[in-house]
Amino acid sequence: MKYIKKQVGGKLERSEIYSDNDSWALEGGKIETEILSPPIHAAATIKRQNNVLWIDERKFFKLNTENEK
Repeated sequence: MKYIKKQVGGKLERSEIYSDNDSWALEGGKIETEILSPPIHAAATIKRQNNVLWIDERKFFKLNTENEK
């Protein structure tokens, strides 16, 4: 990677684009580009198995709340 883009500032709020579901968005920030010197060489292994997302052999789950159907 030669650079990364990141959002700076803003606030977390319900997404206005997808009002029919439980989507959230960072609103009001700005995108900044950060040059990496020296560039970073990295790779990740990503796979999906049933309802589990695996990133570099670590499990990530979607958590349901009482109010979800």
